[in-house]
Amino acid sequence: MLAPVAMQEARLAARNIRALHQGKPLQPFRYRDKGMMATVGRNVAVAQVGRFQLAGFAGWLAWLLIHLVFIIGFRRKLLVLLSWAWNYVSYDRPIHLILETNGAPTQQTGPALGRNHEVIVRMSKQPPGGAVAAAPASVQSRELEGKVALITGAGSGIGHAIAESFGRAGAHIVVNYFGYEREAEALAHTLTKSADRSLALKADVSNRQQVAQMVQRAVKELGPINILVNNAGVESPSPFLDVPEDSWDRMVNIDLKGAFLCAQACGRVMRENGGGSIINISSIHEEVTFPGFTPYCAAKGGMRMMMRNAAVELAQYRIRVNNVAPGAIATPINDTTLHNPKKMAELSRLIPLGRMGQPMEVAQVALFLASDRASYVTGSTYFVDGGFIRHAEAL
Repeated sequence: MLAPVAMQEARLAARNIRALHQGKPLQPFRYRDKGMMATVGRNVAVAQVGRFQLAGFAGWLAWLLIHLVFIIGFRRKLLVLLSWAWNYVSYDRPIHLILETNGAPTQQTGPALGRNHEVIVRMSKQPPGGAVAAAPASVQSRELEGKVALITGAGSGIGHAIAESFGRAGAHIVVNYFGYEREAEALAHTLTKSADRSLALKADVSNRQQVAQMVQRAVKELGPINILVNNAGVESPSPFLDVPEDSWDRMVNIDLKGAFLCAQACGRVMRENGGGSIINISSIHEEVTFPGFTPYCAAKGGMRMMMRNAAVELAQYRIRVNNVAPGAIATPINDTTLHNPKKMAELSRLIPLGRMGQPMEVAQVALFLASDRASYVTGSTYFVDGGFIRHAEAL
């Protein structure tokens, strides 16, 4: 009986995971049993009887009591109790879902249903009966189990998605932030439920002292850092001849110097602890010109050569260094573009895959580079841009 219960809960959970992905309100997990309606889910648990609802642990307890009272037969009551206990004691193990809308799969992670229990759900508007694709290895396993990962600028956008992805893969996460404090704190709190130990640390990555203090506290509270993701970055437009000096300094200091300081501090920890992986979130503009954003391009171009040099120098310590170079990604830094229909139409024309990318699509590449699957990978840039960098107009 446990398997059907788990599958039923997974399908109900999938609706909320898809709603969350689409920015829609979450709905209670409801199913009918003897006229009673109940909700099951560790993080958004609600039990409902008529107009009355109980949330959190009270919701779970109500779900148990409802079933024990209204289900007939000692054996069935025992199975319900075992199912409830199984879910409760192993809540930190996420199920893995493949959601599909109009044939386009979206990989997400849902609430936990059981220790080492993995469920693949395919939700589609198409009639059932088609083959269900297997989840990729990165979705099926907790391949970063027990490792410590520091992600800079993780309060929003790509950094936020990377922290989520690494946490689901079992890593303990240091959520670095300078802005987006509330979001960073909330993310660390959420990740603690799945990654056991995570914390949010405020630090200006362009400040050597603050970086050193952040790394020291991370090591003290979570253990040696195995993975660094240099994601913190800023950009602001200005014509080349009018770029203010302070604007140049700010972008180069955060985007390039910050990555250097963090890589140096974490690299020393990795050297003393058997190696690790350093991943810089660069940009296609480490290769492609971006008129009006010269300081940004200079910083990202510098990051490219810093990565290549560091990869060669640090290989002797089993430290791998790589860049991930996103193209047009739907993040807060691109909010103006996202709300400009003309710019969006032009982007769709220029990007061979015809759309902007999502932060989680960048996170999946970073997850690969952080994992042992990339044990022979160092010194390279991986473009996540829908083919944007290869675009050329016909003559």
